Amino acid sequence: MTTKNQTKNNLSFEDYIQEQRVNEFSLQVIDVRSQHDFEQAPIVLKHCINLPYSTLDTNLRLLDHHKPVYVVCQQGCEDSASTHACSILSKHGFQCTCIEGGFNEINKRLSSSDSNTNMTMKKDQDTLIPFVLENRDSHPSWPLERQARFTSGFLTLSGLLGYSLSRNKLFLLGSSSLAAGAVFSALTDSCGLAKVLKMMPWNKNNYRWL
Repeated sequence: MTTKNQTKNNLSFEDYIQEQRVNEFSLQVIDVRSQHDFEQAPIVLKHCINLPYSTLDTNLRLLDHHKPVYVVCQQGCEDSASTHACSILSKHGFQCTCIEGGFNEINKRLSSSDSNTNMTMKKDQDTLIPFVLENRDSHPSWPLERQARFTSGFLTLSGLLGYSLSRNKLFLLGSSSLAAGAVFSALTDSCGLAKVLKMMPWNKNNYRWL
């Protein structure tokens, strides 16, 4: 499918906060840092998903073309992962906005707020903190792709074991359905099982793909 190129915009963190206030649950926000950096980060933006820049091309199908995309990385918008990610997204027809300063600026702002008792800085901290997610679980969930492989293998093995013990062919039906689903997933480059797992409560903030 051919799509019209879209432009890239830059947005200050303060303006992003205002966008978050008004459209908190409708924003499409991606963190393009590496999976390792994302997992080790003390804070991430609320409702963001981790789509590392290195795998963005293979994960574009996970994004909604009808919604603007906000992109953040460690450095900001000057020759950074966000800049290159926005270039890829724009070429594929997405309306892309880069959050200026990235987490270097966000961390600097939070650190300044922590070390300064000035009322202006205190107000700044109170404004910033609701729009970042504090340190996540020290035992993060597996990436969805890994969860999908484990679930598929576990259910297939359970079906075969159930059939061997009971000789009930319904167990084989379940296993064969999973095998057919895996073939369909490969042919269509999609994963219905991952989409189901994405809705599970332990994956509320764990959108790490590939």
